[in-house]
Amino acid sequence: MTVSGGICLLLALMNVFKDDNEELIKVLGIIGLIINRFVLCCFWSIFYVYIAELFPTKVRSLAFGWASAVGTTGSTLSPYIIFFSKSYHIDSWILPGLIGLLSVVMLLKLP
Repeated sequence: MTVSGGICLLLALMNVFKDDNEELIKVLGIIGLIINRFVLCCFWSIFYVYIAELFPTKVRSLAFGWASAVGTTGSTLSPYIIFFSKSYHIDSWILPGLIGLLSVVMLLKLP
C-alpha cells in the first residue's frame, strides 16, 4: 500500500510539470498507472492469503466477506473522490495517495 500511495502522489506531482513536456508526462503517467494496478492486484492477492491465515475457521468467511465489502465500497466511492477533488481544484491523485498511505498506518496495527 505504501508503494501504491507513493505512485499516486508521484502521478499528482507529474501533473504539475505537464506543461513542460506533455507527451513524456503522458507516457510516464500510463506506465505509472500500469505499475500501480499491478501493485494493487498483488496487494489484494497477498491480503486474501493473510486473511485466511489470520482468522480461525469459524469466522474466516466473515472476514473474507468484510474484505470484499470494503473493496467494493472503495471502488464505489472512487468516482465521488474524483468529483470531490475536481470541485475543490485538487489533483485527482492526491486523495487516493493519501488514503493509501493512511491505510498503511492502519495495517501496521494488525497482528
